[in-house]
Amino acid sequence: MPIRLGDLLVLKGVITDEQKHQILDAQHGRARPFGAIAEEMFGVQPSDIEETWGEQHANLAERINPATATAHPMTRSFVDRRQAWQFRVVPIRFDGRELVCVSTPKGLARAMRFVGWAIDRPVRLAVCNDERMELGLERLYPMRAEGRGVPETVSRLAAS
Repeated sequence: MPIRLGDLLVLKGVITDEQKHQILDAQHGRARPFGAIAEEMFGVQPSDIEETWGEQHANLAERINPATATAHPMTRSFVDRRQAWQFRVVPIRFDGRELVCVSTPKGLARAMRFVGWAIDRPVRLAVCNDERMELGLERLYPMRAEGRGVPETVSRLAAS
């Protein structure tokens, strides 16, 4: 059973258990997200809500390693190199209807916003850790250009 957003916020010390119950009471009968009410009632930072939501989704999401996964050839046409690196999104599978992309737990909310406006079909997000994301990006969307070396940031990542 998935852990609810309020329970995760309590576990992380963002809100108290009493505040969680106050938010749930305020939410009862209203079509308002828990996070929005937590922001209004207790000044919870949107970044805390977003990060915790990403952790919640990551607990449920499929795990895919973009550094080793076989990517469907058509998937790279959905996201260009700049977008893949900027939004930390790596398309892996496409079955003709649904596209499966990989992101990181911390990047899920941003990735979801990106795919929502940039990709014109259903997208399901899977997750991987930061290191696998870097390796997958380099493998599928390399930053090398003809006649130039690897950009400094990528070189530093590879060296560490």
